[in-house]
Amino acid sequence: MIGAGYLALLIVFHLVAAGQATDGLAPMVTDFNTFYAVAPLLDRHPPAAAYDPVTMQAAERAALRRAYPQLSDRQAASVPLFTWLYPPTTLMLLAPLGRLPYWLAYGLWDCVTLLFWLSAVRRILPGRAGWSVAVALPATFLNGMFGQMGFLTAGLLGWGLTLLAERPVLAGTALGLLTIKPHFGLLLPLALICGGHWRAIAAAATTALALGIASLLLFGPAPWAAFLAHAGQGGALMESGAVPWVLMPTLFPALRLLGLSPPLAYAAQAAAALAAAVAVGWAWRRRGPADLKAAVLCLATLLALPFAHAYDLVVATLPLFWLAGQGFRTRAEVTLAVLTALLPFLGPGLAKLGLPVSPLVIGGFLAVVLLRIHRGGRGCARPARGYDGPTAGPAW
Repeated sequence: MIGAGYLALLIVFHLVAAGQATDGLAPMVTDFNTFYAVAPLLDRHPPAAAYDPVTMQAAERAALRRAYPQLSDRQAASVPLFTWLYPPTTLMLLAPLGRLPYWLAYGLWDCVTLLFWLSAVRRILPGRAGWSVAVALPATFLNGMFGQMGFLTAGLLGWGLTLLAERPVLAGTALGLLTIKPHFGLLLPLALICGGHWRAIAAAATTALALGIASLLLFGPAPWAAFLAHAGQGGALMESGAVPWVLMPTLFPALRLLGLSPPLAYAAQAAAALAAAVAVGWAWRRRGPADLKAAVLCLATLLALPFAHAYDLVVATLPLFWLAGQGFRTRAEVTLAVLTALLPFLGPGLAKLGLPVSPLVIGGFLAVVLLRIHRGGRGCARPARGYDGPTAGPAW
């Protein structure tokens, strides 16, 4: 029912956007417009031009006119545009979307990546309960509205981490594909090394290398040179507030909202990243439930990253399903799970009031999962996939 409500809201959102364009106002634009602009850009310019803000924004305006043919030059000029921050391998993934009509491409992208993520959720928590809750989560609506990569990122992580014990090569392949959004693999090598998943490491490295070679054969080395030359662009956007801090669930923007200077905020972010790495190393070296280790990795990654958006919180929902499979044991676990589920709406709302709570909620959820691992994963009644120690528990 909630999922149907979200679908209705998405339809209303796009109808309002179309109405604004018809009425002479600038339409509401989401990140998908940037994805859709890739194909026209590649048709008219060298691939390296994606990393040139002026060229990329011209391509975005052209894509916008395909979505709203009635848009005037003045309207198009007033629409906020975005910057291409992804590696050249992502160009290969998104270029086919631009060959389709705008709204068909938007719908297919959202639906296909959503189904992929839901398949990972069903693998984590079999039965109707898991995907029913997943469809109703705020992160589902937010990522669907933005047309972003949250479903794909979370799906690759979910499949990769649940397949580690049974199908390590396939797991490594899924995790290697995560290089299309590489910062979400920040702590992944540490986890796999500490867990001794050498076949998965080899498969992930091979997949990442194959993607890189394919992009080199398709586009040449220039896009990679441009990508590396602009590697600090995301940090600059974050520091300037071009990406609204209230929409970012990470520590650096939260501390900037509280008035800390950039050096102090960066120092605190570095300390949080170090603590997150220690947590992952400690959890993945221990014997115990693989589900809980996977939950630690997802939460620690969001704690370690300085740059993430509210739609990236789809990744933070994966631990909800891993813990549900284990069985919630304490009020703290239930409370923090609920807060994490609500974070895509709750976080920005409270941040606008001067209370950026997202890093606290993510850190608190990580702490209770670590405590469960420390206690030996007690409280579970059924063994789940990939366990290397005794566990179990009721579902929801």
